[in-house]
Amino acid sequence: MFNTGLLNTGVGNAGSYNSGSFNVGASNTGSWNAGDTNTGWFNPGNLNTGIANTGDVNTGGFNQGNLNNGFFWRGDGQGHAGFDYTLTIPAIALNLDVKVPLDIPITGHLGDIVIGSFTIPTLHLNGNNLTGTIGPIVVDPITISGPSVDLHVGGAGESLQLGISGPGVGPVVIPVLQVAAGPGVGNSTGGVSSGFFNSGSGSASGFGNVGGVLGGGILVGLRVRGMWGVGFGGVEPR
Repeated sequence: MFNTGLLNTGVGNAGSYNSGSFNVGASNTGSWNAGDTNTGWFNPGNLNTGIANTGDVNTGGFNQGNLNNGFFWRGDGQGHAGFDYTLTIPAIALNLDVKVPLDIPITGHLGDIVIGSFTIPTLHLNGNNLTGTIGPIVVDPITISGPSVDLHVGGAGESLQLGISGPGVGPVVIPVLQVAAGPGVGNSTGGVSSGFFNSGSGSASGFGNVGGVLGGGILVGLRVRGMWGVGFGGVEPR
């Protein structure tokens, strides 16, 4: 009611795209905001989450500077806090002492060498005082027995010892929670944002918003204001 701006939810909004009352600026969630894209009350600045911030992109209250977290800051970029918690699994060393039982009997036979029978042909003798023949001579097969092999490697109670060592595995570092220091807490938006755990391509205020130009809480969309909403292009959910 009594909204002179466009697409407002509330009372007495001079600006547009507001969810609340008596906002002079645009795209605010809350009331009495002279600036734009604020979540809270009485913010003359822009993109603030909180109350009575004259600067821009503050999370808190009564900040005259910009990009601050907390209250009553006059400078810029004050009160930033980050968190980095990791879980570390210590290195696991590789150091093994292995004993392999060694008792291996080896037996074998190289086989027989057999020379087959053969015949030496008849030899004829012709001379002045000697004539005659010798042979033929027949040689029977000849068998040569090959040697046997009987070896024993190791023995009862004996073993082969192997020592294996190396750099091992690890340590393994597992990131659990990483929150970069900056305006607000846990924001990962494409532009600067105030508030808590906002993400998306643009800037935002409030908490848990996903998208661009958002303000309020738990919103998904583009240029959305209010609470618990999904929208696109100037929708004012509540």
